[in-house]
Amino acid sequence: MKRYIALAAIGGLVMVPSVSDAAPKRTERTVTVSYTGACQAGIDGANAGINGCPNTLADVAKKGEAFVKFSATDATGQKVGLVSYDPADYGSTATNYCGGSPKPTKIKAGKEIGIRTIIDPTCGAIPTQGTLTLTFSNLP
Repeated sequence: MKRYIALAAIGGLVMVPSVSDAAPKRTERTVTVSYTGACQAGIDGANAGINGCPNTLADVAKKGEAFVKFSATDATGQKVGLVSYDPADYGSTATNYCGGSPKPTKIKAGKEIGIRTIIDPTCGAIPTQGTLTLTFSNLP
């Protein structure tokens, strides 16, 4: 009888998952700003940066935030061009998108990221007014 109790106790310990085995939960922080119009032309990947553009959203990734996804939602319902960039190094980091990033981008905590609307002839419409959104998360 003691053997059965000991085996049952050992079997119960083996079958109970530990708390550390639980998968991490996704956390998100969303930052938005309204825009009107576009800041610059994005033609064939070339960006003519304009300092002090009023249609810019920039924020810093906080501790635990390892990914960012961004988008532009225009009031017309059409996709509009936007550019993402590192405000400290616009020239070598600017990347054009149509409507937003296709997937979350890996970033480091404390890293600033900026987005702004652009007139991009390869995208659906010229930006009129809408919302720029940055979504930071701990998981992709």
